[in-house]
Amino acid sequence: MKSFFFKIFFPYFFILLFSISLIFLFTFFIIEKRIDKEIEERIIQATKAVKLSLRDYINEDENFLQEKLEGIGKDLNLRITLILLDGTVLADSHKNPKNMENHKNREEVQATIFGEPKVFKRYSQTLGKNMYYYALFVEGEKEEIILRVSFFTKTFSGIYRDIFYKSSIVVCVVLIISLLFAYFISYNFTRGLNEIYLFLLNLSKGNFEKRIYLKKPHELSELTKALNQTAEELQNLFYLEKKEKEEVQTFFENLKEGILILEELNLENVPAGEYTLVCAPLKLEGVEAAPARVFLIKD
Repeated sequence: MKSFFFKIFFPYFFILLFSISLIFLFTFFIIEKRIDKEIEERIIQATKAVKLSLRDYINEDENFLQEKLEGIGKDLNLRITLILLDGTVLADSHKNPKNMENHKNREEVQATIFGEPKVFKRYSQTLGKNMYYYALFVEGEKEEIILRVSFFTKTFSGIYRDIFYKSSIVVCVVLIISLLFAYFISYNFTRGLNEIYLFLLNLSKGNFEKRIYLKKPHELSELTKALNQTAEELQNLFYLEKKEKEEVQTFFENLKEGILILEELNLENVPAGEYTLVCAPLKLEGVEAAPARVFLIKD
């Protein structure tokens, strides 16, 4: 019955494993989306705050702006870039703008130029890191300047790791509980089936006296009641059959010895004494017994 146990246990376990994994991935996906949404809100707020702090300095020379951006970027752990409309980098908090390529075709710059600023996440070729980007216009005396603020994704990687770690622990705990639950359910179900199997095995060998009692599960409990009833009926049938065989055997043995069997003959009210018994059975062919008229003749 071990193979039957595993046939029940493993499918049940794998269904639980698949369901839990699916729930875990879906939950992590939802959390990831929620964190990304929060990051987008934070970078938008940070860009607006930087814009306000640069409002009084935006018309200063490039060297002053470079120093200012380096200071703000270091304090806020942000990368801040000022870009002209033609894509030329005016100042950057982390790199020398003279060594930076034209940024006009960057997604966040194009989105701002077309009046639809939005947050983008991509790999920075300049810094060699994954980053979040957002850009806004800043009013200058000569022309508008694009202010771009970037978040390093590693700033939030700890959040993802922490969520993944805690979620993994929860999944492992739930998986262990599910494993134990699957084992318990499979064991109890197969244990009942094993008892039924042994019961039927004894029944096939002619042991009709054995009974089986299971309380759980309800379906097996009802089945055992029916099996017990069947065993009882078989026991009665075999008992009657055995009794009939014994009676027939006794009849033929007595017949060989000249002894006739008269059934249902009541001599209770006959006075004690010596009598001659005359039995006159009906002459019937093909039967082992026949009705008879019996006479008692007092000697």
